[in-house]
Amino acid sequence: MDKEHRQENGTGKRNRENGEDREVGEDRKTGKTEKTGKTAKTQKTEKTEKKERKSEETSGGKRTKLWSKQPVARANIGAERRRSLMDAVIAAIHDRGSLDITMRQIADRAGVSTALAHHYFGAKDRLVLATMHHLLSELNLDLQEATRQAETPRARLSAILATNFGETQFRPATASAWLAFYVLAQESAEGKRLLRIYTRRLESNLIHALYPLLEDTTRPARPAAVRQAAKRIAQEVGALIDGFYLRRALGSISLSRTETIAQSERLLDRAIAAERHALHSPQT
Repeated sequence: MDKEHRQENGTGKRNRENGEDREVGEDRKTGKTEKTGKTAKTQKTEKTEKKERKSEETSGGKRTKLWSKQPVARANIGAERRRSLMDAVIAAIHDRGSLDITMRQIADRAGVSTALAHHYFGAKDRLVLATMHHLLSELNLDLQEATRQAETPRARLSAILATNFGETQFRPATASAWLAFYVLAQESAEGKRLLRIYTRRLESNLIHALYPLLEDTTRPARPAAVRQAAKRIAQEVGALIDGFYLRRALGSISLSRTETIAQSERLLDRAIAAERHALHSPQT
């Protein structure tokens, strides 16, 4: 009797424990907690939404990230300050007539502190080289756009001349800066490298446009001779551009930008005609 009673009590205890285990197992499976009565999935969703509310704002039905505007604003301010410092370099060189300028003078013109100028560029030489690089980059972008619109080789040549005598590049202050850059290239390896890139790029563009103008299908000349003639004209045009800039910087030229381009066009046409005659005349 006692034995049977003990067995029944043991069986009942096990049944109750198994029942509780099943209930706990079911609770774990559904992810419910006694305190909140919410599932783990619901809690996770609420945490995610809370994070999103902190990093986003609703404006006009669109969510805009608050933090995304700040780096862009800082980048714009930095670019504007760098540009103002480079503009100040050009103005200071023009007024001084040489590279004998200080970082303080440049910073004062740009309306920033000397410390900030050093923060962006370090030493004065690096700022001057950055200005030189900036002018060359602008010239290259303008040249690409102008030549893209040219429909013939002769129009391409006109685009090259017009771009090199552009309103920004050929103004007196920038011409003075270019003259100073040529002086800098005598002692700066980086300055010399930048000018060499400019010279080679100009020569390559001119040769590319000149070659078809120097060919004659009725009396073909040797390709090497045509290319050599195109190179000669390209070098002459490069020297012509440098000469006009030198006179512009020294203030010894009375020609306007439009008159300078027109005169360069006339000299270019004469050079093309002379080389064509030399290439395709019966004597050759």
